Amino acid sequence: MQTVSFPFARACDECGDPIDGLASAAGRRVCNKLTCLGAAQLRERRAREQARLEAARRQLTVIGVDPEATPWSLVPSNRNPAVPLSAESRAAFIANLSESVAAARRGDGSTEVPEWLRGRPVEEAEAEPLLAGCIACRGYCCLAGGTKAFLSPSAIRRVWPSGPEAANEEEIIETYRRHLPDEHIEDGCVFQGAEGCVLPRDLRSPTCNLFLCPDMRVARTTWLESDSPGAPYHFVSVPELGDPEVAEVATVRIPALVNP
Repeated sequence: MQTVSFPFARACDECGDPIDGLASAAGRRVCNKLTCLGAAQLRERRAREQARLEAARRQLTVIGVDPEATPWSLVPSNRNPAVPLSAESRAAFIANLSESVAAARRGDGSTEVPEWLRGRPVEEAEAEPLLAGCIACRGYCCLAGGTKAFLSPSAIRRVWPSGPEAANEEEIIETYRRHLPDEHIEDGCVFQGAEGCVLPRDLRSPTCNLFLCPDMRVARTTWLESDSPGAPYHFVSVPELGDPEVAEVATVRIPALVNP
């Protein structure tokens, strides 16, 4: 029987125990213990985040902004291109929507806004600067919509004005079908177009209309605590994966808020 020899197994970076031969030969730096694998993943995430922060600071410096003296937020950066919306994705969306509508018509799901979507209401003065941050990001959060578009039975029950129980099922499905675009962002929500969501706001799920990512929540807190309304505020979009040097800056004005 032919035997395969491996170079001397290196020690795990986390616990110091030997790494098994295959993992060592593949260049792994940690053993198979869950604690070691988890610690390594956490370290990698922190290293990526630090690289993104450094890239953002460099980009601000390039455009003449002192990152230590001017408020700014780091936001993700969706770099996926627009591609034709495939027939398979269309069919999958219609199938998923049909299930949600049928369930909503049975009364499944709550009409209450989920706790994790609740918070201080967005003031009119905040709407435009928050939108600028989302545009800089190009809808990184929206990628998760996929072929469901966050349209759960609960979402359908909240969105459909007369209540889905009283509506014609095909009418609801056809309403959404009409808004499916020819192109969408690759691997993103079926309604995620190159210029943003193509679905009218009143047909979007509560998730789409109310969710704010952690970066946007940081920005809102900064604005709320600011004593300089009208001063510049910068959103710096840096990819979470890939080349962190691909950074862009969107500049807005800190809104004057009336409801702390």
